[in-house]
Amino acid sequence: MVVLSWFKYKVSKKVKASSLVETLVATVLIVLMFSIASLTLNNIFGNAIKNNTDELDRHLYQLHYQYSHHLIQLPYFDTYNDWEISIEKTTSNQTGFVQFKAIHTKHQKTITKKRYAKSE
Repeated sequence: MVVLSWFKYKVSKKVKASSLVETLVATVLIVLMFSIASLTLNNIFGNAIKNNTDELDRHLYQLHYQYSHHLIQLPYFDTYNDWEISIEKTTSNQTGFVQFKAIHTKHQKTITKKRYAKSE
């Protein structure tokens, strides 16, 4: 009988612990925060890859080098990956420029670079 009273005392004593509902709510909040963070990182990395124009910049630099060494004639039109490239001479305030223009065929993104034209 002593054991039963001792057991009854221990069981009926209020235990300081979280309930099942509190644990579930905390778990849901942690999962929600993790999903928001993963979607945000996915969006950031996706945009970084989509907006990366390093390869195109290298190609435009090569075209500028070829133009500087008389290896291509102007006007010049080319397609590189999904980019349509044009190189043309323009004049602004009696200063000659060579305009390197690349337009993405899918996204319609435009990259323009101006260089001083060589005097010939």
